[in-house]
Amino acid sequence: MKKWMTTLGIVFVIPAMTINADEQVTVSLSQAVEEIIENDLSLQIYEKDTVTLSSATRQYQADALEELEDLQEIQEDYAEKSTRWGIEYSAYSLLVQYKKATEALKIQQDNLSISKQELEKIEKKYREGIASEQNVVQAEVSVSNAELSLSSTQQQLNQLKFQLNQQLDNDLHTELSVKGVDDIKRLPPSEYEPKNLAEEMKQSHSSLIYYRTVVETYKDIVEDSEDLPVLGGSVFKETIEELTKYIAELEASLSNPPAGQTVEEIYIAIGKAKGDLESAEEAYDQAVKDRNRAEDDLGEYYEVEQLKAEIQLFDQYDKLELKSYNYAEQFEAFHKRLDLLEENVEKQEKLYEQQKARFDEGLLTATDLEKSRIGVLNAKIDLSNTQLDYTLLSEEFRMFKDGFLP
Repeated sequence: MKKWMTTLGIVFVIPAMTINADEQVTVSLSQAVEEIIENDLSLQIYEKDTVTLSSATRQYQADALEELEDLQEIQEDYAEKSTRWGIEYSAYSLLVQYKKATEALKIQQDNLSISKQELEKIEKKYREGIASEQNVVQAEVSVSNAELSLSSTQQQLNQLKFQLNQQLDNDLHTELSVKGVDDIKRLPPSEYEPKNLAEEMKQSHSSLIYYRTVVETYKDIVEDSEDLPVLGGSVFKETIEELTKYIAELEASLSNPPAGQTVEEIYIAIGKAKGDLESAEEAYDQAVKDRNRAEDDLGEYYEVEQLKAEIQLFDQYDKLELKSYNYAEQFEAFHKRLDLLEENVEKQEKLYEQQKARFDEGLLTATDLEKSRIGVLNAKIDLSNTQLDYTLLSEEFRMFKDGFLP
């Protein structure tokens, strides 16, 4: 049987030299594109020539196909889990969006309440002759702006409420209060350290089970194809032995023909038996040739399939590694953003208090005060949205470690 090299060294492109992580490399756009295409594992699958199996060889595929049947079950099992994880993630995403709108509505309601309080103060000052009519108009516009923002947020919340109620099989107008969406605390860096996480995922991630099983199955089939039986071999051998024995008996009877049988008839029987023997030997020889070709073809065919499966497996390793490093970057970015936004809320609130004092002294207009208040509003909404986005990322990360690959 013809043997193929199955080591991964002949499949993957190995760089001529190692480049340090902190070393800068400059490449042209076209060069980069060409290298990416050359290194893409998915394309290497198509570069493997598929072996054409003869009709005789296909007779030997039955055992191989039986081994492949389990793969379908494994693939369907992970597909079902992935679907469930996808639904779970979509549910978290919708709940987070709903919670965002709920929190934004509360902030907008507070903003409207404060804008009305500002209007009342300005109207009082106007009656006392301290504020101008323009100040009153500006404050009234501020209240209108706050009402418009609140109305827009309420509309978004209602749309999300309808969608969420439909998925919960509730009446669309059911009022919902979602708890526990923002209960997740910040993850420590050790939880998402990318190098360790990537190695852990390459060992245990559920998405690898199918690809590893495919590789091992093809490897077993290749080994089994090295010692295939001759199809019908025992029948052919038995027939050949019987015919050989029968011819010998006929030849022995020539010197003393049995009663009722002539020598001529014996010779005819011998000739027919020898013809049958020759046919049986030719059929057996052909069966042996078919077996030998099947060993070569099946081994070659499934070695190619094994190489393709190994490419897919390593492509999956790459996806898991990339996802691990992306999560680490996302969490670090979120932590920095959360710190800055928390500080920003405090600064905006402090600035607003200072602006209110200056407004009371007549140094600012109502429009200036509104801008400062809107700064507080936007800062609080940004912080709330980021906190909820962090919650969603944490849930996605948990599912990733459980076996989900978004």
